[in-house]
Amino acid sequence: MIRFKQNLCDEKEPQTLPVSYQKLSDDELVALCQEQLPHNTGAYEEILARYESLIFNTCKSMLGSYEDAKEVSQTIFIRVFNKIDKFEGRAAFKTWLFRITYNACFTRRAKLAKTRERLNLYAEKAEDFAPQEIKETIVDFGDGPTSVILKQLSNEDSEILTLRYISELSLDEIAESMGLKLSATKMRLYRALERFKEMYISLDKSYYY
Repeated sequence: MIRFKQNLCDEKEPQTLPVSYQKLSDDELVALCQEQLPHNTGAYEEILARYESLIFNTCKSMLGSYEDAKEVSQTIFIRVFNKIDKFEGRAAFKTWLFRITYNACFTRRAKLAKTRERLNLYAEKAEDFAPQEIKETIVDFGDGPTSVILKQLSNEDSEILTLRYISELSLDEIAESMGLKLSATKMRLYRALERFKEMYISLDKSYYY
Protein backbone atom coordinates (compact mmCIF):
# COMPACT_ATOMS: atom_id res chain seq x y z
CA MET A 1 0.00 0.00 0.00
CA ILE A 2 1.33 3.42 -0.95
CA ARG A 3 2.30 5.38 2.10
CA PHE A 4 -0.09 8.31 2.36
CA LYS A 5 2.49 10.57 3.96
CA GLN A 6 4.45 10.63 0.73
CA ASN A 7 1.59 12.64 -0.74
CA LEU A 8 1.69 15.17 2.10
CA CYS A 9 5.39 15.84 2.38
CA ASP A 10 6.22 17.04 -1.11
CA GLU A 11 7.57 13.60 -2.07
CA LYS A 12 10.42 13.78 0.44
CA GLU A 13 11.96 10.54 1.64
CA PRO A 14 10.11 9.14 4.70
CA GLN A 15 11.77 10.28 7.91
CA THR A 16 12.25 8.18 11.04
CA LEU A 17 9.57 9.28 13.47
CA PRO A 18 10.87 10.88 16.67
CA VAL A 19 10.65 8.54 19.65
CA SER A 20 8.86 11.30 21.58
CA TYR A 21 5.89 11.07 19.17
CA GLN A 22 5.73 7.31 19.52
CA LYS A 23 5.36 7.59 23.29
CA LEU A 24 2.48 10.07 23.15
CA SER A 25 -1.15 9.12 23.68
CA ASP A 26 -3.75 9.67 20.97
CA ASP A 27 -5.09 12.74 22.76
CA GLU A 28 -1.61 14.25 22.96
CA LEU A 29 -0.99 13.56 19.28
CA VAL A 30 -4.31 15.14 18.32
CA ALA A 31 -3.48 18.24 20.35
CA LEU A 32 -0.12 18.49 18.58
CA CYS A 33 -1.76 18.01 15.18
CA GLN A 34 -4.11 20.88 15.92
CA GLU A 35 -1.09 23.05 16.68
CA GLN A 36 1.24 21.85 13.94
CA LEU A 37 -0.81 21.18 10.81
CA PRO A 38 -0.52 21.85 7.98
CA HIS A 39 3.11 22.95 8.16
CA ASN A 40 4.49 20.30 10.51
CA THR A 41 3.19 16.76 9.99
CA GLY A 42 5.21 14.92 12.64
CA ALA A 43 2.35 14.13 15.02
CA TYR A 44 0.02 13.37 12.12
CA GLU A 45 2.50 10.88 10.68
CA GLU A 46 2.55 9.03 14.01
CA ILE A 47 -1.27 8.81 13.91
CA LEU A 48 -0.98 7.49 10.37
CA ALA A 49 1.63 4.91 11.38
CA ARG A 50 -0.48 3.88 14.36
CA TYR A 51 -3.78 3.38 12.52
CA GLU A 52 -3.07 2.96 8.81
CA SER A 53 -3.03 -0.85 8.75
CA LEU A 54 -6.06 -1.15 11.01
CA ILE A 55 -8.12 1.27 8.91
CA PHE A 56 -7.06 -0.40 5.65
CA ASN A 57 -7.97 -3.87 6.95
CA THR A 58 -11.32 -2.58 8.18
CA CYS A 59 -12.06 -1.04 4.77
CA LYS A 60 -11.01 -4.23 2.99
CA SER A 61 -13.28 -6.31 5.20
CA MET A 62 -16.24 -4.00 4.60
CA LEU A 63 -15.69 -3.48 0.87
CA GLY A 64 -14.17 -6.80 -0.15
CA SER A 65 -11.73 -5.17 -2.56
CA TYR A 66 -8.07 -4.28 -2.14
CA GLU A 67 -8.27 -1.37 -4.59
CA ASP A 68 -11.44 0.08 -3.04
CA ALA A 69 -9.97 -0.32 0.43
CA LYS A 70 -6.76 1.44 -0.58
CA GLU A 71 -8.64 4.35 -2.14
CA VAL A 72 -11.14 4.73 0.70
CA SER A 73 -8.52 4.47 3.44
CA GLN A 74 -6.49 7.22 1.78
CA THR A 75 -9.65 9.33 1.53
CA ILE A 76 -10.22 8.75 5.25
CA PHE A 77 -6.77 9.98 6.21
CA ILE A 78 -7.13 13.01 3.95
CA ARG A 79 -10.35 13.77 5.83
CA VAL A 80 -8.57 13.32 9.16
CA PHE A 81 -5.80 15.65 8.00
CA ASN A 82 -8.33 18.32 7.00
CA LYS A 83 -10.78 17.88 9.89
CA ILE A 84 -8.67 17.06 12.92
CA ASP A 85 -8.67 20.70 13.96
CA LYS A 86 -12.47 20.31 14.43
CA PHE A 87 -12.08 17.32 16.76
CA GLU A 88 -13.40 18.40 20.17
CA GLY A 89 -12.59 15.32 22.22
CA ARG A 90 -16.19 14.48 23.10
CA ALA A 91 -15.38 10.88 22.20
CA ALA A 92 -12.06 9.04 22.01
CA PHE A 93 -10.02 9.83 18.93
CA LYS A 94 -10.20 6.19 17.86
CA THR A 95 -14.01 6.31 18.04
CA TRP A 96 -14.03 9.47 15.92
CA LEU A 97 -11.65 7.89 13.40
CA PHE A 98 -13.75 4.75 13.05
CA ARG A 99 -16.92 6.79 12.67
CA ILE A 100 -15.28 8.46 9.67
CA THR A 101 -14.17 5.03 8.44
CA TYR A 102 -17.59 3.44 8.63
CA ASN A 103 -19.27 6.44 6.99
CA ALA A 104 -16.73 6.39 4.15
CA CYS A 105 -17.17 2.65 3.63
CA PHE A 106 -20.97 2.83 3.66
CA THR A 107 -20.84 5.69 1.15
CA ARG A 108 -18.58 3.66 -1.13
CA ARG A 109 -20.76 0.56 -0.80
CA ALA A 110 -23.85 2.58 -1.74
CA LYS A 111 -22.01 3.99 -4.74
CA LEU A 112 -20.89 0.52 -5.82
CA ALA A 113 -24.43 -0.80 -5.45
CA LYS A 114 -25.77 1.97 -7.69
CA THR A 115 -23.04 1.26 -10.22
CA ARG A 116 -23.91 -2.45 -10.29
CA GLU A 117 -27.60 -1.60 -10.69
CA ARG A 118 -26.80 0.74 -13.58
CA LEU A 119 -24.57 -1.85 -15.26
CA ASN A 120 -27.28 -4.49 -14.98
CA LEU A 121 -29.73 -2.07 -16.57
CA TYR A 122 -27.22 -1.38 -19.36
CA ALA A 123 -26.87 -5.10 -19.94
CA GLU A 124 -30.65 -5.52 -20.19
CA LYS A 125 -30.87 -2.65 -22.69
CA ALA A 126 -28.01 -4.12 -24.66
CA GLU A 127 -29.77 -7.47 -24.93
CA ASP A 128 -32.96 -5.77 -26.13
CA PHE A 129 -31.39 -4.07 -29.13
CA ALA A 130 -31.65 -6.07 -32.37
CA PRO A 131 -29.53 -9.12 -31.47
CA GLN A 132 -31.33 -11.29 -34.04
CA GLU A 133 -30.92 -8.74 -36.81
CA ILE A 134 -27.24 -8.46 -36.03
CA LYS A 135 -26.88 -12.24 -36.16
CA GLU A 136 -28.84 -12.66 -39.39
CA THR A 137 -27.13 -9.85 -41.27
CA ILE A 138 -23.49 -10.28 -40.39
CA VAL A 139 -22.95 -14.03 -40.24
CA ASP A 140 -21.20 -14.19 -43.60
CA PHE A 141 -19.77 -10.67 -43.41
CA GLY A 142 -21.37 -9.83 -46.73
CA ASP A 143 -22.35 -6.38 -47.91
CA GLY A 144 -25.37 -5.91 -45.63
CA PRO A 145 -25.68 -2.74 -43.51
CA THR A 146 -24.77 -4.45 -40.26
CA SER A 147 -21.51 -5.83 -41.60
CA VAL A 148 -20.69 -2.39 -43.02
CA ILE A 149 -21.25 -0.79 -39.63
CA LEU A 150 -19.19 -3.43 -37.87
CA LYS A 151 -16.28 -2.68 -40.18
CA GLN A 152 -16.60 1.03 -39.34
CA LEU A 153 -16.72 0.49 -35.60
CA SER A 154 -13.57 0.28 -33.51
CA ASN A 155 -11.96 -3.14 -33.18
CA GLU A 156 -13.02 -3.18 -29.52
CA ASP A 157 -16.71 -2.58 -30.35
CA SER A 158 -16.75 -4.97 -33.29
CA GLU A 159 -15.06 -7.71 -31.28
CA ILE A 160 -17.49 -7.68 -28.37
CA LEU A 161 -20.56 -7.55 -30.65
CA THR A 162 -19.23 -10.48 -32.65
CA LEU A 163 -18.48 -12.53 -29.53
CA ARG A 164 -21.94 -11.85 -28.09
CA TYR A 165 -24.20 -12.21 -31.14
CA ILE A 166 -22.25 -14.30 -33.64
CA SER A 167 -20.19 -16.54 -31.38
CA GLU A 168 -23.11 -16.50 -28.92
CA LEU A 169 -20.87 -16.33 -25.86
CA SER A 170 -22.41 -15.43 -22.52
CA LEU A 171 -21.30 -12.27 -20.76
CA ASP A 172 -19.31 -14.39 -18.31
CA GLU A 173 -17.56 -16.16 -21.18
CA ILE A 174 -16.79 -12.86 -22.90
CA ALA A 175 -15.39 -11.42 -19.69
CA GLU A 176 -13.12 -14.44 -19.28
CA SER A 177 -11.96 -14.50 -22.90
CA MET A 178 -11.22 -10.76 -22.93
CA GLY A 179 -9.66 -10.70 -19.48
CA LEU A 180 -12.24 -8.22 -18.16
CA LYS A 181 -14.39 -7.97 -15.07
CA LEU A 182 -18.05 -8.79 -15.68
CA SER A 183 -19.08 -5.20 -14.88
CA ALA A 184 -16.59 -3.84 -17.44
CA THR A 185 -17.86 -6.34 -20.02
CA LYS A 186 -21.45 -5.20 -19.53
CA MET A 187 -20.45 -1.57 -19.89
CA ARG A 188 -18.39 -2.24 -23.01
CA LEU A 189 -21.22 -4.21 -24.64
CA TYR A 190 -23.76 -1.52 -23.86
CA ARG A 191 -21.56 1.23 -25.27
CA ALA A 192 -20.78 -0.79 -28.38
CA LEU A 193 -24.47 -1.35 -29.00
CA GLU A 194 -25.23 2.33 -28.45
CA ARG A 195 -22.66 3.26 -31.11
CA PHE A 196 -23.97 0.53 -33.42
CA LYS A 197 -27.52 1.76 -32.89
CA GLU A 198 -26.63 5.36 -33.77
CA MET A 199 -24.90 4.30 -36.98
CA TYR A 200 -27.62 1.81 -37.88
CA ILE A 201 -30.40 4.37 -37.56
CA SER A 202 -28.55 6.96 -39.63
CA LEU A 203 -27.58 4.51 -42.37
CA ASP A 204 -29.53 4.50 -45.63
CA LYS A 205 -30.19 0.78 -45.65
CA SER A 206 -32.13 0.86 -48.94
CA TYR A 207 -28.78 1.35 -50.68
CA TYR A 208 -27.81 -2.20 -49.78
CA TYR A 209 -30.98 -3.97 -50.86
